[in-house]
Amino acid sequence: MAYNKKTWLARLGQGLNKFIFNGGSKVTLESAPDVVTQAGTPLSAKNMNDLEDRIDSEFTNVNDAINAISVKIGNLKETSFELASNASYEFDIDYFSTVLISSARSGSSDSSLFFVAPNTVSAIFNNDNPISVSYGSGTHITISNLTARSLGIHIIYMKV
Repeated sequence: MAYNKKTWLARLGQGLNKFIFNGGSKVTLESAPDVVTQAGTPLSAKNMNDLEDRIDSEFTNVNDAINAISVKIGNLKETSFELASNASYEFDIDYFSTVLISSARSGSSDSSLFFVAPNTVSAIFNNDNPISVSYGSGTHITISNLTARSLGIHIIYMKV
């Protein structure tokens, strides 16, 4: 999303405080408040252009962040499979940051979700659907089903 900056221009001329009454006579208006408790920020071309610059800068920052997120989302990879009871699944992931693994009993809606950081030696998740995740050399990962029933496994990881 782009922000279209507006350039604010100061009003220039002579007699800019003169106005004409309905009767046709000219009147010059002067500011004459009874008491000023705070002067306030002047509404000027300089102040408005500064505001435009700051808005434009933040739009640029937001767009850069959105683009960075889009690149990372584009690097998300995923796979799903059925892991038989007491079986293991081995795979390699090239350069990843975090692996998200979910397991669920086949035909069941209850599932377990795990975040696994790289270089974790071994992790055993004890719950209704226990699995073991271990890392071999480099980015080699083994997932083992520790139950007597098959589990649906869904893996999401980000290539970096």
